[in-house]
Amino acid sequence: MDVLLIGILTIAVLADLKSYKIPNALTYTSLVGLLIILLSTKGPPGLLQAIISVFIAWGILFLIYLVRGLGAGDVKLFMVIAAALGTKTFFLILIASLIISAIYGLFKITFLLILRKKHGTCHIHFSIPILAATCMYYARII
Repeated sequence: MDVLLIGILTIAVLADLKSYKIPNALTYTSLVGLLIILLSTKGPPGLLQAIISVFIAWGILFLIYLVRGLGAGDVKLFMVIAAALGTKTFFLILIASLIISAIYGLFKITFLLILRKKHGTCHIHFSIPILAATCMYYARII
């Protein structure tokens, strides 16, 4: 499941970098596929726990989405992470992703100021910090 999740997140990053969007086809098929895998490996209790984790992730991140703090694709990526790794790990990866994106944003703003770009945007592809935080989790750094 580790390689599968990293693969899904890597594809999401590539799509995000190309089009500023994470395709629904990727997030929804990944979520359904992971739920099927969990049902077959952990049975109905594992499936139920994953569904609860998905709803917790959605409930929290939907509020952030409403104030434009995250894109819809980022929310769905976190739902995939919650299904695969559970609520506790979802929160861990969420916090690490927020910290990574804050640091990344500061570097990007500093770079724009150094170049004196007046019309530069500071859009952050949040899929990158999500992937980085997930890799850090698997590497036992967080």
